[in-house]
Amino acid sequence: MAPGRCSSWLNPNCIGGDSGTEPYLVAHYQLLAHAAAVNVYKTKYQVSQNGLIGITLIINWNVPLSDNKHNQNAAERATDFQFGW
Repeated sequence: MAPGRCSSWLNPNCIGGDSGTEPYLVAHYQLLAHAAAVNVYKTKYQVSQNGLIGITLIINWNVPLSDNKHNQNAAERATDFQFGW
């Protein structure tokens, strides 16, 4: 939801961006940055601090609108799209 970043197929007033690919690029670089931070922590600080390092990923949880199998499948697909990859 970065300001000014959107897709013209979602918003005709969009001035730039591609919401079909940019979220994946952001996540890719976020994971690379995390890996670099883990490496620095483990090589320089973990022994003296005796600490742990991890990552927390926040997603939206999707609940089916009803017990209908189509709604259940849609909720599962939406959760997998955000968290499963």
